Amino acid sequence: YVESSSPAKAGDVARLISPETSGPCLEFYFHMYGRQMGTIHVYTRLSGSADLQLQWELVGDKGDTWHRAVINHNITDNYQVIFQGDIGGFLSDMAIDDITTWNETCKVFGGWGDWGNWTDCTASCGGGIQNRTRYCDNPPPPYGITCVGDDDGDMADTEQQNCNTQSCPVDGGWGSWQPAGACSVTCGPGTEPIERECDSPAPQHGGKQCVGPSMDTQSCDKGLCPINGDWSPWSGWSACNVTCGGGIQLRTRLCDNPPPQHGGNNCVGDDDGDGADTDYQECNTNLCPVDGGWSQWLPWETCNLSCGRGTQRRIRTCTEPAPQYNGNGCLGDPNGDGTDEDSRPCQIQPCPVDGSWGVWTTYGPCSATCGPGTQSRSRLCDNPAPSNRGKDCPGDVDGDGREEETRSCNSGAPCPVDGMWGPWFEISPCNVTCGGGIVVKERLCNAPSPQHGGNPCAGDIDGDGREVGFDVCKTGRCPVWDAWGSWSPCTVTCGPGDRERARVCDTAGAEPGAACLGDAIGVGVDTEEETCNNGPCPGGEEDDCTAQGCPNPGILAGQTQEEAEEDGEEKSDNTALLAGAACGGIGVVLIAV
Repeated sequence: YVESSSPAKAGDVARLISPETSGPCLEFYFHMYGRQMGTIHVYTRLSGSADLQLQWELVGDKGDTWHRAVINHNITDNYQVIFQGDIGGFLSDMAIDDITTWNETCKVFGGWGDWGNWTDCTASCGGGIQNRTRYCDNPPPPYGITCVGDDDGDMADTEQQNCNTQSCPVDGGWGSWQPAGACSVTCGPGTEPIERECDSPAPQHGGKQCVGPSMDTQSCDKGLCPINGDWSPWSGWSACNVTCGGGIQLRTRLCDNPPPQHGGNNCVGDDDGDGADTDYQECNTNLCPVDGGWSQWLPWETCNLSCGRGTQRRIRTCTEPAPQYNGNGCLGDPNGDGTDEDSRPCQIQPCPVDGSWGVWTTYGPCSATCGPGTQSRSRLCDNPAPSNRGKDCPGDVDGDGREEETRSCNSGAPCPVDGMWGPWFEISPCNVTCGGGIVVKERLCNAPSPQHGGNPCAGDIDGDGREVGFDVCKTGRCPVWDAWGSWSPCTVTCGPGDRERARVCDTAGAEPGAACLGDAIGVGVDTEEETCNNGPCPGGEEDDCTAQGCPNPGILAGQTQEEAEEDGEEKSDNTALLAGAACGGIGVVLIAV
């Protein structure tokens, strides 16, 4: 590898010598690139000899790429290969790589690749041509060699064939017109029938028939008839030859309606026989207008502002000359006042500009889709914006150049209100006084009621706004009667009488307010009585209550007042005292509790 960008000069030589090898074919790859490229020589030297035999050489720039080289030298003995690079100048680059010897003669030419596809035919009918191409790349040949048959050395081969040789359709074409009858007049112009055949060419191979009629007429002439000339109408007056101050305009007519022919007379009055007649009249006798002209510009006036971008003006007048006799005003005087004004900027140093609020934006959407909400709008301090140390917009406290205001809004539709159940209330009392019963209750969908499309109360399947429920009530145990007390003494000491006993309703731990079974009035005491008989009374008669008197309350029958008082002091608080009439009166059992 030799790269002469390293210090080298023309005439320097670089050599590469191989060890001894054999074989009649030598193959290697080379790279020769540079504007001052020199020459590569390839020599062989037989074993034991000092003579060099030149086998191959190449000079000049071959591009920035690697090339393949093949040398068939037919040497049968062992030999060495010497590659010699002669430097051409400072800017050159030589390289040799991948050196191989083969024990057989190498193919010098490249091999053709497969044929490509045929191109489209150059004609759709009547015979055309199509091509296909193959390239010398299977394998590519050594440098400077091409494939067999590549006469022009372009590494490509092309073959050609005919295509679409079928006949093309031929559309029919009309032949020339031929007379087909007599002229319609005996003198002058007339017409005669003509015909033609679809034979130039006749339609073939599916071509179209001729388009148009096969019969027609053409003019004919059977001798000229004399025609006297007559004037055509006058033309319009020509434009006046001047626009003011008096001029002439003309009009003409021609002897062509019809013109004299075939010995006919000229038009009446056409004395010179030129077939034309001319008339004239005066025109535009008014004075000529004078168009206005601008005077010179007057000096510039004083600037209209002391700061900021002001203007100063100057004027000129339409007086040189002034317009006369309907002449045009000065050019650029659209309002016709005879003056023209020019202006230019002046005093362009900026003035302080106080800010001013721009227009409010439209209000934004309401914050609520139903019921009351809010919406806002804003405006910017940009009409104009403060500049050159001007003041902020009035009320712009934070100086952000923006102001916003809010107002209440309502979409116009009340919001849906879902129904909610009100409190439960009883609609019937408990069906028992103790031991567990049922009370019927009810609640209404009115806290609130569903409105404006709101949902009914949860569970209100039939939508009547009413729900009935049940609660357990009076779950305390029922009171029970205690055991019966002892029988009272008989109301009489002899003969038939009555005696009583009592029992108490045990309410301890029972449902409050509950009564024992059969205690309709809820006194908590139950009594029963039975007849008694202490045997016949002395004398065979029953005790007479009237004679003996009825016991006082708290005195048992047959007990004296003193005995009763003595016994009363000894009785406990839970002793039943019977007081009644000894003679058939009603006894009352008193229970001390």
